[in-house]
Amino acid sequence: MGKNRIENLYTLSNSEKELLKLPESKKKDSWDTHTFQDLKKNLKSHLYVEQENLCVYCKQELSKETRLTHIEHVIARDNNEKFCFALKNLALSCRDCNSAKSAKYVYHNERTEKSLSRYPHRSVRFLIPHPHYDNFDEHVSFFLDFYPIEVNQSSKGIKLIEICNLRRFGLMANKITAEFKNSAGGMEEKIYKLSAKSPEEALAGIDEIIAELL
Repeated sequence: MGKNRIENLYTLSNSEKELLKLPESKKKDSWDTHTFQDLKKNLKSHLYVEQENLCVYCKQELSKETRLTHIEHVIARDNNEKFCFALKNLALSCRDCNSAKSAKYVYHNERTEKSLSRYPHRSVRFLIPHPHYDNFDEHVSFFLDFYPIEVNQSSKGIKLIEICNLRRFGLMANKITAEFKNSAGGMEEKIYKLSAKSPEEALAGIDEIIAELL
């Protein structure tokens, strides 16, 4: 499942430190400008290694395609732009987790999340496992390596599964296929056929597959 959390922050070069002193680094609209392009590229390379090439939320293998792998803001840019380039606020996620989480609030209070002036240094007030502070496997585990469940009724685990829609069909189908690609019993064919079903029928089909494996 990869590392439990991001242990090593990216080390900024002197020129990158100067960049982050610019007022623009605290503005959400600056994220996609050319000014910070090289910094983002270097940060992404570091996080690929640090996260062992896995999405920080769903633990699915990350794609090397830029459009499919995102630098994720734990506290969303839309909610507090001051942390746009705060290193502890950044991690790599797959496109689907990034899209599902979007600008949902992850701090204990929406108003507080918007008004924070300094980045929190502890995990206690975050509603989800923080990529830099929390051990992931204390909050979420993957039953049979693909079905996400909260560990010991962890409130953070429950919230992460909800916010990132970790029980989405596509994610589970990909994990099942990878796990049982060469197994007997036509498992891969069954999974393939589910892709043509409605979401409700697909989830029911996944339940049947789980029952077969138990």
